[in-house]
Amino acid sequence: MLPDEETKQPAGTPETSPDAQAEPADAPREEGEPPDTETPAHQPPDEQAAPKSAPRFKCLVNYGKMFNHGYFVSFFDRGLKRGARVVVKTSRGTELGRIVVPPQPIPENENPVTDGRVLRAAVAEDIVRATHIEEHDEERDFEMCQRKIEEHNLDMELVEVEHVLGGEKIIFYFMAEHRVDFRGLVKDLAREFHTRIELRQVGVRDEAKLLSDYEHCGQQLCCRSFLRELAPVGMKMAKTQRTTLDPGKISGCCGRLMCCLRFEEDTYRKLLSAMPKRGAVITFQGNNVKIVDVDPIGDRLIVATEDGAYLTVKRSDTSAAAPAGEEVSGAEQAAGDEADEAVTVDEELPKT
Repeated sequence: MLPDEETKQPAGTPETSPDAQAEPADAPREEGEPPDTETPAHQPPDEQAAPKSAPRFKCLVNYGKMFNHGYFVSFFDRGLKRGARVVVKTSRGTELGRIVVPPQPIPENENPVTDGRVLRAAVAEDIVRATHIEEHDEERDFEMCQRKIEEHNLDMELVEVEHVLGGEKIIFYFMAEHRVDFRGLVKDLAREFHTRIELRQVGVRDEAKLLSDYEHCGQQLCCRSFLRELAPVGMKMAKTQRTTLDPGKISGCCGRLMCCLRFEEDTYRKLLSAMPKRGAVITFQGNNVKIVDVDPIGDRLIVATEDGAYLTVKRSDTSAAAPAGEEVSGAEQAAGDEADEAVTVDEELPKT
């Protein structure tokens, strides 16, 4: 039987959350200043200064390779519909984002905490610039960084490169089993690219978030579409949801338990709290039956009749007949588990 404790990252490969502002102590990150000051190759159009009395709006924007979600203030709402591309100012520089939640008015006496400002709706020039960065600049940056890693003989695996739209910063994502002294690498990269350099260590779940697209359910990865945190997922959640306990079938692209087990957990617990308990005696079509198992999603019950037959019935077709009875017997339990898939469970989760 698999252990019930939560899955954890191997030592030395911590994971980062999309909205994290600082790295954990065991996830080294270092920024390098360029050796001299240069104007970025791409200078976005000057933003218009908003009058002091202008109305303010707050909208949720998805931005960056790590699919960060953040609230941004805007002094206009025209054209900012769900899915619209916008240019935003973040702590990293000028970036291209996408509207997730359309702008909502901000009361005059409220000063919300936001991650930056919406500069303008994206124009054709911004889209062309972002496409060029992705197809040419980031590929060049990746190859250059890989050569420098080999020159410095560093034990690290380069995963992805993110070149900020405005050119203010280049972020290199890497994986490593242990802490890496990459100070010399940062200096070389800053000297080569003449901009700020950031190296960020990520784990296997972040790697999947950066490189993968769709899960085996056919949907886009949850971490790429709406999840703001990569919280731990435990095997108890799979048991609560009565899914298979085969790790190979409930693990995602990253090799860890799927995140949907966590964010669906509250729904299952809420539905189960409204269901009668297993072993309770209820009335169905005028006869007393004992509950063997429950199906919270289908709102159905598996019951055992007095003559030993097993039925699947709608909860709405039953009524309470007596308080919870004795625990179900082994035979009744087996009948309730007939619909479950028979699998062999390893002692431990597969290592990635």
